[in-house]
Amino acid sequence: MTEGMDFKFTRDGSLAAVFICGKQLQGYDGLVHGGVIAAIIDASMAQCLMGHGKIGYTTDLAIRYRKPLSIGKRAELKTVITGQAAGGLLVSLKTEIEQGRAVAIQATGRFYISDTYVP
Repeated sequence: MTEGMDFKFTRDGSLAAVFICGKQLQGYDGLVHGGVIAAIIDASMAQCLMGHGKIGYTTDLAIRYRKPLSIGKRAELKTVITGQAAGGLLVSLKTEIEQGRAVAIQATGRFYISDTYVP
């Protein structure tokens, strides 16, 4: 998605990444396309689950675009598991992306947990 994006787990169990979005991800001039941001968030949530030993499928994803992300500038992402419901089959997560020390994107999602991978 972005060159050099490397997800890493922090000591508190959240998933973090620092990245710079390249021009190939541009929507409007100088800005990252919102659909690309959604894909990055969805991928980070799935990676967070996998890092905790869970296979999950997105059931819903809500994104609040507070500020546009700029092309060529550093952004920081953090994803964390926020809860579990329905007998452990539904996991809630949240993601924030900051750029320029300000929260630009906030998202929440829920994933259905499965014990098998279905291609």
